[in-house]
Amino acid sequence: MVNYSTGELAKKVGVSIRTVQYYDRRQLLSPAKLSEAGRRVYTDHELEQLELITFLKSLGLSLNNIKELLNSPNFDEVLQTLLNQEELQLKQKIKQQEDTLKTIGEIKHWLTDQIPITPNSFIGIEESIRRRRSLTRKRSALFVFGGLIDILEILAIWYGISSSNWWAVVAAFCPIIVAVAIAVYAYYRSVEYVCPQCEAYFKPAFGEFFWAKHSPKTRWLGCPNCDYEGYCVEI
Repeated sequence: MVNYSTGELAKKVGVSIRTVQYYDRRQLLSPAKLSEAGRRVYTDHELEQLELITFLKSLGLSLNNIKELLNSPNFDEVLQTLLNQEELQLKQKIKQQEDTLKTIGEIKHWLTDQIPITPNSFIGIEESIRRRRSLTRKRSALFVFGGLIDILEILAIWYGISSSNWWAVVAAFCPIIVAVAIAVYAYYRSVEYVCPQCEAYFKPAFGEFFWAKHSPKTRWLGCPNCDYEGYCVEI
């Protein structure tokens, strides 16, 4: 039978001598015997146990859980339970990290869009990010709605040309116009704008909003808080 000193055992597994000594104090890894000089002596059995402890620790299990597992007569069942718990915790951590990464990406988009961010405005940035995500969903819905409206308009015009029944076309366009007006007003109520000069958040009058030239994320508006007039960022 091969015998190992503390240093030899530690080197064999790739851990420090202090780690082996610490596991001994925690009653996780006891030596097979003591030499005549009082030194710890380990065998292949302790080597395998240390390799197992190191492996379980790499899975994220705590030393208390590992000790409970090693002392349990139902090793397989306890290991399954502990791994299930560790898997759940890891998934939660991954979800938190993914959310953090998504938030970082959105803040970078804000900076790219030249939305002013200051220490004071940063306090409420989480709420602003939630609103921005909601706005993205609304923009997508409005885009789909606009596509459907275009199809209905084309069908109505085609019907008018083919049947020469223009009154039917007028009747079809009335509810389309009403639906578009409702959709635009609902979108108007869900957005605000940021002045790039004074960093004020504001909502313009509906008429100004409706007639202003705009891009997908900006609109030409006058800031009520300062004399700036130009493109303001939509949030």
